[in-house]
Amino acid sequence: MDDQNFDDALVAEDWIGSIESRGARVREKDIYPKLRAWAEESGLERILEIGSGQGACSQCFDLKGKHYVGVEPSRLLNTRAMRLFQGREREFVPGNAYKLPFDDESFDGAFSVAVWHLLENIDKASEQMKRVLKPGGSFLIITANPDSYDIWRGMYAESELSGKKLTGVVRFVDKADLKDTLYLHTLEDLQTALKSAGLHVDGIFTFREVQGQAVYLEIHGKRLRA
Repeated sequence: MDDQNFDDALVAEDWIGSIESRGARVREKDIYPKLRAWAEESGLERILEIGSGQGACSQCFDLKGKHYVGVEPSRLLNTRAMRLFQGREREFVPGNAYKLPFDDESFDGAFSVAVWHLLENIDKASEQMKRVLKPGGSFLIITANPDSYDIWRGMYAESELSGKKLTGVVRFVDKADLKDTLYLHTLEDLQTALKSAGLHVDGIFTFREVQGQAVYLEIHGKRLRA
């Protein structure tokens, strides 16, 4: 996600396998319902997904009278999303979290799933998200729970840690392997980045237990009004 020219076909193919596999259906139980509830409760009309991959999350929403836009750095994944889901209510564009290709105040809501822990510069990503949100617009970030980084580190084979950057190979339930990078941002890092960008955190919750620990964090909030 940090690579401005990210189009590694091998990584993209691994990601496709991990999301579309039978083992990935856990998303249907604990992530997709959260996205639907967030969009409905916030009354969103224009929704941005930062790091949309092959577009799977776009099918979570009732888009009647609404519009979804997914932005993704991988050309392969973006092309796949267009083939599978592109339509009048859904569109997919190339781009990345550090330079969102949209005008200021373009969206009522923005969200990301399992992306923020792939970003080295969460300050820049937070500033970009704030820029494209309308004043009072809502955001939802689903990312790795810092309190369970020991569990996350255990998921990585052949891992190397340099500062906050952990690199290695993740093996999923269906045996698919994904080359991955995890940035071990603290909860304070996450909150500070959002606050500094002019984003207000309304609530932080944890979910999906592994070995007795919740491995995901969901952060809800809004862009502050002027």
